Amino acid sequence: MTKDRHGISHNFAILSAGQMISRVLAFAVTVQMTRVLLPDEYGAIVFAMTVLAYVGITVDFGFDAWGPLEVARGITPVQTIVKTVVSLRLMMLIPALVCLGVATWLMPVPALTKVIILISGATMLPSALDLNWVFLGSKSMVPAIVSDCVCQALMAVGVFAFIRQPSDVIYIPILTLVTRCIAVSYLLVTYVRTFGMVQVGFERSTVKKFVSGSLPLVGSALVGRIIENFDILLLGLWVGSEATGLYGASFRIVWMLILITVAYYTALRPTLAQAYVQGFHTIEDLINRVMRISSAIAVGAAVGGIMIAEPLVQLLYGKAYLPAVPALQILLALFGVHMISRTYRVLLISFNRQGNDLRIMSLAALVNIALNVMVIKQWGMVGAALANLVCEFLILILDYISAQKFVGKVPLGRYLWKPAICAGLMIPVIQFAHSLHLILQIILGGTVYVAMLFLLRAITVDDARVMFKKKAKKNKTVSESVNSGEMSAKTVDSCVAGKTAD
Repeated sequence: MTKDRHGISHNFAILSAGQMISRVLAFAVTVQMTRVLLPDEYGAIVFAMTVLAYVGITVDFGFDAWGPLEVARGITPVQTIVKTVVSLRLMMLIPALVCLGVATWLMPVPALTKVIILISGATMLPSALDLNWVFLGSKSMVPAIVSDCVCQALMAVGVFAFIRQPSDVIYIPILTLVTRCIAVSYLLVTYVRTFGMVQVGFERSTVKKFVSGSLPLVGSALVGRIIENFDILLLGLWVGSEATGLYGASFRIVWMLILITVAYYTALRPTLAQAYVQGFHTIEDLINRVMRISSAIAVGAAVGGIMIAEPLVQLLYGKAYLPAVPALQILLALFGVHMISRTYRVLLISFNRQGNDLRIMSLAALVNIALNVMVIKQWGMVGAALANLVCEFLILILDYISAQKFVGKVPLGRYLWKPAICAGLMIPVIQFAHSLHLILQIILGGTVYVAMLFLLRAITVDDARVMFKKKAKKNKTVSESVNSGEMSAKTVDSCVAGKTAD
């Protein structure tokens, strides 16, 4: 058991570190692109990637999330799983490309945007052959992480080397295609060395089993896409590439903050899932501490971010992107709500209430569509940001009600007023330091906020200490309470959640 426990923690550490490196590189690529490209050209890239995300669902077909679990269970041979999944994906590739071509031809967007979309569509071929999920399922994290980091590193090198002026925007989808091919080729070679040649073909029994297992995930992926970027789709179609580029750049900042949420709750999920068996009372103290810390992070990041939004945009992207500041400020408020609502959502999933979660997210997606259709033409990217904020509030309210009904009493407003007071005291400090460098503003404002949190006992040193002990105890308990096969599935589920969440 000790060996298995070490392997789990080792794999999780590799996966977390690799994902962080990959996402930091991706953010660096975004910053470089925005500083070289004007919002109009960058908007064409953002819009093309959004269109591809929707069409790509048909090729992925939920296998990136479902595949690792099937591999980890060890019921069906890996070679059979890969044979079936690759064959199904290649079969879906042709109609996906046809749909993409027809949709692109019909879209009322500039010719340059259409060319970028079509070139980007070619990346669906390496995506169909991507075997990253096999290595996650077999707990061979190194090939999966190496592939991801190599892809992002090569993309960073290409963007910094070849994107020198706005007219170079056409090279970006080409670089994306080349780097994806290299990364996928590495995984294919590694797979062949480990498991043998990749075969193509269908077996009726396995196809039926695999499709029935992955089909619900297609619906979940579509719901996630709508909540995540339906606004970008409408901005590109109705308002134009410039607004899309400004909005996409502002959302990228919030995306980096959301990584904190993903890592935070991914680490807590096994403990919360264990409480489903032992009872909610076993984690009540932990949940109260989680809510205190979540509220402190949410309020501080939202209020502080809103205060420094303008100099932050100018530092990262340049003056051309300053019109994105109002949308960014609204999205930062959205992050604060998201940080809090995530606690209730993770509780619902951990207590086997995935159906409730899916219904809530589906309703939020419908509201998101309706609000964006109503406001984007008139209010542009600010309207899109407001629509997302309203939807995030809706998710928070519904998740809170469901958690109280199906899980246990989890407080909400009780832990918000103290961080609010601390944030109120932070505001004049940032205003006073507005003439200083942005880094100094962050240090001064952050220091005052954190100091006041401890003075008012909004959070305590004991909160962090107890949570750390809980997670250490969790790793030991989970490792000793399940057999090897179950542990593999749980480990992969956690990994996939960290890879695909939000």
